[in-house]
This record gives sequence, structure tokens and C-alpha cells, in this order.
Amino acid sequence: MAASLYGGHSNLQSIFIRQAQEAEKISPGTSKTYLFLTDTSWSDEGYLRLVDVYPFILENSTIIQKNVGDADRQFLSVEILADPDTIILVLLSSHPEWEKAVDDRLASLGKIPCRIQWPEGYELVTIYAGRNYSLCRTK
Repeated sequence: MAASLYGGHSNLQSIFIRQAQEAEKISPGTSKTYLFLTDTSWSDEGYLRLVDVYPFILENSTIIQKNVGDADRQFLSVEILADPDTIILVLLSSHPEWEKAVDDRLASLGKIPCRIQWPEGYELVTIYAGRNYSLCRTK
């Protein structure tokens, strides 16, 4: 189900900033990690610059990008994934087999998915967060 919280935003950058604003409202001043899990065609360069553009939202944050591939499905430490202040953005819709493996692993660690879809119905991103961050609001 698509999240109405992000429904008016037209691109991934604005969705990310909106989600970061919500996370900051929920837990002000807490150091957060935003982890982007992507395929190899994706770059985090623009997202790293968002820290400079929006320091009041992201000043206590770390942004990490990890490309996921067949060779490294055991790609991340449990400490990062299970951290209650790690928010994970998964951009793997073109690789459903990877997406399923990631979804299963994050669910086992208590992360709750919020699937963001375009109005046409295809998935843009899935955001995973712990129960303390209720980032997904449905219609």
C-alpha cells in the first residue's frame, strides 16, 4: 500500500527529505543513520550533498550507500541493520530476488516496511524503520 505521507512529492530526493523531517520530529537531536540499499546503477552523490543543503534536518545524520549484488547478500552487519535509529531506503525494485532477501532480513530484525509507489502503481522505494519511527501513514 502506498503511503499518503509522501503522496504529493514528485521525486526520491523530496521523499527522503520529508521522511528525514518526520524522523527528526519523532526523535529530535538523535543521531540517525540513513542507509540506501541499491543496485550498481545507483549513485549516492546527490544524497550526500543534501547534508549541506539541509543541515538543520540532517546535521546529526550519517548517510551510507551500499550496492547489493549476488556476491554480497550477507552485506551488512546486524548492528547497523538492527540499530533502532537506522532508517533504510531500499531501491531494488528491478531485482525482486534481492528485494525479497532484504525484506526477509529486515523483518527478522524488527524493521517495518513502508512501500512508496508512484500514482501509476509501481514501487519507487521501500523505507524500513524500527517501531519507534512511525514513518508510514496509509490512506
